[in-house]
Amino acid sequence: MAGWISDHSSYEQVTNATAHASRDGGGSDFLIGPFCSSLTKYAAKQAHVDGKILIATTAATPAVISESNLTFGVLPPQIKNVRAVARAILS
Repeated sequence: MAGWISDHSSYEQVTNATAHASRDGGGSDFLIGPFCSSLTKYAAKQAHVDGKILIATTAATPAVISESNLTFGVLPPQIKNVRAVARAILS
């Protein structure tokens, strides 16, 4: 099951959205992080607590990725790669 939950570019909301997506409300097998490193930091922490894999598609700060053995970074050279990942997951 694929779904999108908005984080409204808020640290608190990204944590809540990540928890919802990974727990009984969403039950996702893995998560895709938010748009920037500063928000991905909070999503990675919550995903780690919930034991879920987080794919950080646009986090450019290495510390965000290295804080959890369940967080993986992907640094696409262009936005078209991010769109291709999203299409692949949704199909």
